[in-house]
Amino acid sequence: MIGNNVYGGGNGKEKYYIYNNGQELNGHTITFHHKGSTDKKDLNWIHIYDFYMSVTSTDKISCEGYSKIFAAAMGDGRTTSTNPTRFTYLKLTDESGAALSEENDNDYVPNGNILTELNLANYPDSASFGGIYSIDIPDGTAEFYLHIQNVNIHTYILAIWLE
Repeated sequence: MIGNNVYGGGNGKEKYYIYNNGQELNGHTITFHHKGSTDKKDLNWIHIYDFYMSVTSTDKISCEGYSKIFAAAMGDGRTTSTNPTRFTYLKLTDESGAALSEENDNDYVPNGNILTELNLANYPDSASFGGIYSIDIPDGTAEFYLHIQNVNIHTYILAIWLE
Protein backbone atom coordinates (compact mmCIF):
# COMPACT_ATOMS: atom_id res chain seq x y z
CA MET A 1 0.00 0.00 0.00
CA ILE A 2 1.31 3.43 -0.96
CA GLY A 3 0.20 6.58 0.82
CA ASN A 4 0.41 8.72 3.90
CA ASN A 5 1.71 7.12 7.06
CA VAL A 6 2.00 3.59 5.75
CA TYR A 7 2.63 0.71 8.14
CA GLY A 8 4.82 -1.82 6.44
CA GLY A 9 6.46 -5.17 6.86
CA GLY A 10 6.71 -7.05 10.10
CA ASN A 11 8.50 -4.34 12.03
CA GLY A 12 5.37 -2.25 12.63
CA LYS A 13 7.26 1.03 12.20
CA GLU A 14 5.38 3.94 10.71
CA LYS A 15 6.60 5.03 7.28
CA TYR A 16 5.94 8.50 5.92
CA TYR A 17 6.51 8.38 2.16
CA ILE A 18 7.82 11.42 0.33
CA TYR A 19 8.27 9.59 -2.98
CA ASN A 20 7.29 6.04 -3.87
CA ASN A 21 7.08 4.08 -7.11
CA GLY A 22 6.68 7.08 -9.41
CA GLN A 23 4.48 9.16 -7.12
CA GLU A 24 5.33 12.25 -5.13
CA LEU A 25 3.40 11.96 -1.88
CA ASN A 26 2.39 13.99 1.16
CA GLY A 27 2.45 17.32 -0.65
CA HIS A 28 6.22 17.39 -1.21
CA THR A 29 7.61 18.41 -4.57
CA ILE A 30 10.99 17.24 -5.82
CA THR A 31 12.54 19.52 -8.43
CA PHE A 32 15.04 18.31 -11.00
CA HIS A 33 17.87 20.65 -11.95
CA HIS A 34 19.97 19.62 -14.92
CA LYS A 35 21.29 22.37 -17.14
CA GLY A 36 17.88 24.08 -17.16
CA SER A 37 15.76 21.01 -17.90
CA THR A 38 13.54 18.82 -15.75
CA ASP A 39 12.96 15.15 -16.38
CA LYS A 40 11.72 11.88 -14.94
CA LYS A 41 13.25 9.22 -17.16
CA ASP A 42 11.13 6.23 -16.13
CA LEU A 43 7.62 5.67 -14.81
CA ASN A 44 8.67 4.46 -11.37
CA TRP A 45 12.21 5.74 -10.81
CA ILE A 46 13.67 9.16 -10.32
CA HIS A 47 16.57 8.89 -12.76
CA ILE A 48 19.38 11.26 -11.86
CA TYR A 49 21.42 11.65 -15.00
CA ASP A 50 25.11 10.87 -14.88
CA PHE A 51 26.80 14.23 -15.44
CA TYR A 52 26.34 17.31 -13.22
CA MET A 53 22.92 16.77 -11.68
CA SER A 54 21.18 18.12 -8.60
CA VAL A 55 17.79 17.07 -7.26
CA THR A 56 16.23 19.09 -4.45
CA SER A 57 12.89 19.14 -2.69
CA THR A 58 11.23 22.49 -3.30
CA ASP A 59 8.99 22.01 -0.25
CA LYS A 60 10.51 21.68 3.20
CA ILE A 61 10.00 18.19 4.57
CA SER A 62 8.59 18.13 8.09
CA CYS A 63 10.24 15.43 10.21
CA GLU A 64 8.53 15.93 13.58
CA GLY A 65 8.41 12.54 15.31
CA TYR A 66 10.83 10.85 12.89
CA SER A 67 14.49 10.05 13.46
CA LYS A 68 15.63 8.66 10.09
CA ILE A 69 15.16 9.20 6.37
CA PHE A 70 15.44 6.20 4.03
CA ALA A 71 16.02 5.94 0.29
CA ALA A 72 15.73 2.87 -1.92
CA ALA A 73 18.38 3.60 -4.55
CA MET A 74 20.80 2.09 -7.00
CA GLY A 75 23.48 3.52 -9.22
CA ASP A 76 26.11 2.59 -11.76
CA GLY A 77 29.21 4.59 -12.61
CA ARG A 78 31.01 1.90 -14.57
CA THR A 79 29.56 2.81 -17.95
CA THR A 80 29.64 6.61 -17.70
CA SER A 81 32.37 9.09 -18.50
CA THR A 82 36.02 8.34 -17.86
CA ASN A 83 36.19 11.40 -15.59
CA PRO A 84 37.67 10.19 -12.27
CA THR A 85 35.26 12.42 -10.32
CA ARG A 86 32.15 10.31 -9.62
CA PHE A 87 29.86 10.50 -6.62
CA THR A 88 26.30 10.46 -5.29
CA TYR A 89 25.43 12.18 -2.02
CA LEU A 90 22.16 12.34 -0.11
CA LYS A 91 22.06 15.51 1.99
CA LEU A 92 19.64 17.20 4.36
CA THR A 93 19.99 20.99 4.17
CA ASP A 94 18.38 24.06 5.68
CA GLU A 95 17.97 25.80 2.28
CA SER A 96 16.72 24.63 -1.10
CA GLY A 97 18.50 24.95 -4.43
CA ALA A 98 22.02 24.16 -5.47
CA ALA A 99 24.99 25.59 -7.31
CA LEU A 100 26.17 23.14 -9.95
CA SER A 101 28.83 23.80 -12.56
CA GLU A 102 31.57 22.01 -14.40
CA GLU A 103 34.19 24.58 -13.42
CA ASN A 104 35.79 22.65 -10.58
CA ASP A 105 35.23 19.44 -8.68
CA ASN A 106 34.38 21.18 -5.39
CA ASP A 107 31.55 23.32 -6.75
CA TYR A 108 28.73 20.77 -6.43
CA VAL A 109 27.28 21.93 -3.12
CA PRO A 110 23.76 22.77 -1.99
CA ASN A 111 22.80 26.23 -0.80
CA GLY A 112 22.73 26.84 2.95
CA ASN A 113 24.01 24.54 5.68
CA ILE A 114 24.30 20.78 5.36
CA LEU A 115 22.58 19.24 8.39
CA THR A 116 23.80 15.72 7.60
CA GLU A 117 24.83 13.70 4.55
CA LEU A 118 25.35 10.17 3.29
CA ASN A 119 27.86 9.21 0.62
CA LEU A 120 26.20 6.52 -1.52
CA ALA A 121 29.05 6.16 -3.98
CA ASN A 122 32.44 7.78 -4.38
CA TYR A 123 34.61 6.45 -7.20
CA PRO A 124 37.04 4.70 -7.12
CA ASP A 125 35.92 3.33 -3.73
CA SER A 126 32.63 2.21 -5.29
CA ALA A 127 31.61 2.31 -8.93
CA SER A 128 28.11 1.00 -8.26
CA PHE A 129 25.66 0.64 -5.37
CA GLY A 130 22.16 -0.57 -4.55
CA GLY A 131 19.88 -1.11 -1.60
CA ILE A 132 18.07 0.79 1.12
CA TYR A 133 20.10 3.59 2.70
CA SER A 134 19.31 5.52 5.87
CA ILE A 135 20.44 8.81 7.37
CA ASP A 136 19.93 9.81 10.99
CA ILE A 137 18.02 13.09 11.23
CA PRO A 138 19.94 15.37 13.65
CA ASP A 139 18.27 15.92 17.03
CA GLY A 140 16.25 19.11 17.14
CA THR A 141 15.63 19.19 13.38
CA ALA A 142 11.97 19.98 12.64
CA GLU A 143 12.21 20.27 8.85
CA PHE A 144 14.74 20.09 6.06
CA TYR A 145 15.22 20.12 2.30
CA LEU A 146 16.33 16.86 0.69
CA HIS A 147 19.21 17.33 -1.72
CA ILE A 148 20.76 14.65 -3.96
CA GLN A 149 24.06 15.46 -5.67
CA ASN A 150 25.12 13.32 -8.58
CA VAL A 151 28.25 13.50 -10.73
CA ASN A 152 29.16 10.95 -13.41
CA ILE A 153 27.03 8.12 -11.99
CA HIS A 154 23.56 7.07 -13.15
CA THR A 155 21.42 7.06 -9.99
CA TYR A 156 17.89 5.71 -9.65
CA ILE A 157 15.64 6.43 -6.65
CA LEU A 158 12.53 4.25 -6.18
CA ALA A 159 11.33 5.43 -2.78
CA ILE A 160 12.10 8.01 -0.08
CA TRP A 161 10.45 7.84 3.34
CA LEU A 162 10.77 8.82 7.00
CA GLU A 163 10.63 6.47 9.99
